[in-house]
Amino acid sequence: HVFQLFGHSLVLLRHKGELFALEDRCSHMGTSLASGDVEDLADGRAVLRCPGHGICFDLRTGSSNKTYKQRVYPLRKADGKIQVLLDRLDQRKRKREIEVQEE
Repeated sequence: HVFQLFGHSLVLLRHKGELFALEDRCSHMGTSLASGDVEDLADGRAVLRCPGHGICFDLRTGSSNKTYKQRVYPLRKADGKIQVLLDRLDQRKRKREIEVQEE
């Protein structure tokens, strides 16, 4: 799912029961990551493969198999809702609640 939060386009995905939020536009060429595939690597990491050029981004860190890094947003659960935490350049914390179905 892609969400717009405070001017940020995020892709929210669930993998093995855990939620992850990443910047939707690939840091390499700007392709939307929403239709990318999640893959489990032999080293135990889960990655999101960009549908544009195949660059893989770690779901937890945003690091890639190239020199590119994708922004990852921390999530937390509060009052039965998922909150996405957005760090701003002015060091203030902003949060936005989104509705996500529990499995």
